[in-house]
Amino acid sequence: MKKRPIWLGCLLFAMICSVVLFHRTDSMQFQGLPVKSGEQLRQMTENLSDVSGFQSVDDLIELDGGRIPYDRFQNTFYVSQSVGDDEYAGTFRITEESCDVYIQEDEALRDKRTAIREGHIFRLWFVTQEGYRSAGLIFTGLPMISIRSDDDGLTEEYGRGEIVVQNPDDEDVIAMSVKDSAIQVKTNYHSGTISFKLSKKDYQEERNLNLLGLGKRTSWKLYQVHDRDGSACTEMLSSYVWNCVCVNEQLHRDMAYAEVVLDGAYSGLYYLAPKLGKAYLKLNEDDRLYKAEGGEEAERNLSVEEEDAGSRRETSSEKYSVVGDEDTESNREALEQYTALWNGRHQEFGQINTENWRDYHIWLQTVCAVQGSKEDYCIIAGENNGNYEFFRMPERSKFVFGIYPAERGWESMTAVETVTEDETYEKLAKTLGSAFEEVLADRWSRLRTGALNTETMQQYVRACERELIESGYIARNGNREEYEAACFAVRKFIGQRLEFLDNYIQ
Repeated sequence: MKKRPIWLGCLLFAMICSVVLFHRTDSMQFQGLPVKSGEQLRQMTENLSDVSGFQSVDDLIELDGGRIPYDRFQNTFYVSQSVGDDEYAGTFRITEESCDVYIQEDEALRDKRTAIREGHIFRLWFVTQEGYRSAGLIFTGLPMISIRSDDDGLTEEYGRGEIVVQNPDDEDVIAMSVKDSAIQVKTNYHSGTISFKLSKKDYQEERNLNLLGLGKRTSWKLYQVHDRDGSACTEMLSSYVWNCVCVNEQLHRDMAYAEVVLDGAYSGLYYLAPKLGKAYLKLNEDDRLYKAEGGEEAERNLSVEEEDAGSRRETSSEKYSVVGDEDTESNREALEQYTALWNGRHQEFGQINTENWRDYHIWLQTVCAVQGSKEDYCIIAGENNGNYEFFRMPERSKFVFGIYPAERGWESMTAVETVTEDETYEKLAKTLGSAFEEVLADRWSRLRTGALNTETMQQYVRACERELIESGYIARNGNREEYEAACFAVRKFIGQRLEFLDNYIQ
């Protein structure tokens, strides 16, 4: 019997495999969506029009019963996933019977971690009898927050809308943390911050929810990562240092990364933090909270000369606004007590919590917070039988670890060997004497063998670096080599700064 050529058998085997694979692809499902090859999708849509406005595509698909964050300008969906699991989480559901949704076959579907890290864009296809439209789909390893305002849109004042929060580290990974919730939201277009308060759908009742593991709160802040911070971690590191240094845990403050989509536009990387206020700090009704303002037009400026019973008195050159209380006149008393401490000829600091002032000074010097002594901090007045005990804590810390306001120059690394101005601490030290500074030195020494160990702080930067790389954020929004160089510069700054402070404080 004549033998058939080997190549003929190979060809037959290849044809059989192709048929099997074609039928397998035709029946494949990915998280609730049919998987189709590019050729199948081309054949399916070749006689249809490519429509871009037949319906907003984000209304056509849900994930685990909730909206999916969608950038309408880039026509891209964002879904948060855990980088620690090999399997994708969540189930897609089509919301319109007249529309079929497919995901295009892609080898990257088989390697979740690599797809996330490289910022891979998958393709979704929305097909109706009248037309079709494709859209991008990105899986990110970071939490996603999508804010969608009502029809009137966001203004300088509070608007209303809906919010979706996806946390990849929730037990139910794609559970919407704010399901059945709405928001009152305010955007500050000058600073880029977003404030929002969680409410139930009817806006008649506030909601107290734990977002991204930061504790149950009703009011929140989103701070956009400063565009001059190439490492995208200095504010997180500053918060870490404060929590390590501050003895009073009530004054601690945590942050978490989140990518934000605001009214259908991808807005980039933010820090989510509880809004600093009397409720967050668990202050009593008679306690007071003030924010130090840096501008000439500080809102509700309390630093004015005023007439009182026919005599003229002056508070201070500092400017403060009341936080959380509308009636500023009735809340002026605590602030006047505070400013009087620094204006008196014979200074008595019995109302100053010196342990807190020591902690703040260490924080200020460690992170080199160039604005943290004049603004971007809060004064807390704890009431006690008509008198107050005063504390201070940082609010936002965007100019830290070598980042400076524009007028000071952005790359002025000489700050490694400078002492950050802290006028109130210097007055305390001068009045209270050497024993006060000895306590500071002892506290610094103990911190340096623990939480403020050089390697520990540098490891924190590395952890942030890994998080942003593994999440795919850097691949999608930056240059990895430049990013790694920026993180290296921060780690170098830390080493040099701590060495300088060892000599300065001791």
